[in-house]
Amino acid sequence: MSWRHAFVLFIAAALTTLCVAAPPSADRKAPSKKGGSLARGKAKTDEEPAAEPAESGPQSTPQAAPGQIVIRRQPLHLRGPEKYQISMHLEPKQSVRIASPFDGTVKALLRKAGQKVDNATELVRMDVTAKQLVLERAKALHRAAELDAEQAMTKGGADSPNSLPKQLAEARLQAAKADLDLAGYWVEQGTLRAPFSGEVFGVLVSEGQVVRMGEPLLVLGDTSALTVEVPVDRAATQVGQNLSVKVEDQIATAKVDALLPLSARFEPLRDLLPSAALASVTIKNSEGTFKAGQTVYSPLIPRDPIADVPNSCIGNVGDGNHKVQVLRDNTVRDVVIATLAPVGVDRTFVSGPFREGDEMIESASQELVDGVVVRSAPMTLLKQPAAKANGDKHAPSTGDKPASEKQTGGI
Repeated sequence: MSWRHAFVLFIAAALTTLCVAAPPSADRKAPSKKGGSLARGKAKTDEEPAAEPAESGPQSTPQAAPGQIVIRRQPLHLRGPEKYQISMHLEPKQSVRIASPFDGTVKALLRKAGQKVDNATELVRMDVTAKQLVLERAKALHRAAELDAEQAMTKGGADSPNSLPKQLAEARLQAAKADLDLAGYWVEQGTLRAPFSGEVFGVLVSEGQVVRMGEPLLVLGDTSALTVEVPVDRAATQVGQNLSVKVEDQIATAKVDALLPLSARFEPLRDLLPSAALASVTIKNSEGTFKAGQTVYSPLIPRDPIADVPNSCIGNVGDGNHKVQVLRDNTVRDVVIATLAPVGVDRTFVSGPFREGDEMIESASQELVDGVVVRSAPMTLLKQPAAKANGDKHAPSTGDKPASEKQTGGI
């Protein structure tokens, strides 16, 4: 091989090495904008799995655009309150039916319904004409017995106190005295008096009416103290403690006298409170603030629809009550509630003016106020799952979202 041929081969090898190792020329034409963006996007997609190796699975974080919020909510399952409607009212601490002491005629009614009376006040007078005649006869017989006894003492003398005539006279005198006392007793029974201070709740007969012995004539009650049986949580109630009881539009302080088993008419409450019991409570009423017959309300007896809600959803309002927020017809609403009973450690039965279709707001990305109108907006994901970036067909798409999440738009 000639030296010229060897020199040409050397020059060719040197040029080949220079072309491969040299950096790109500054004069090289830049790729088009579309092609460059596509290339850069592809490169970034290829790098994401390595940069975020822990990102996998269907869990995605919703990202709200400016002016949007994210609301997490759940549907409410409501129970109607009709099943639990049980009426309660105040009753006198003690009451009595004044009854006829014997067969006879009502002569006079001395008190009317609604009147207050003191102890031993006359209430009813019965016709005792026949009883009075029996009394007069008993008096005469008693006097005759006394004369017989005196005559027997005179004839027998003082030296024979145990003589038979004298003993017979004394026995007749004792019998006459008993008849006299009995006749006087029946005459006194014709006037019926109040056994305690109280109020006349009803007059059941009229003057001139013929009645049988034991037939009720009048109802009297002691209103200085009123009582009622209310449902309570046995585990949280003790005998002797004070309870706040709502009497119509007033709040009264009542003392628990006894804890009793739940009666049949209160049985439906076991659905809401397994440890339900009845508390017999007394309200002092010496000033006459309350009246017998007034309606009593218990916080355990709901008057509005009932729902089972998480404790974290229950908030406070200014007057000491509680509230929850619901989404109703795309509007945020504050619903004032009454808490009934706990359900486990993290949920509670509540009652309030809920409606069908309400959704409980569990959380929101910003504070919501009552009356705010919201509308649904498309949801985006903060990051694509790694499987999606690698082209996995089973990875969730950008439009997937949990059923309990709702992204809202302009307010």
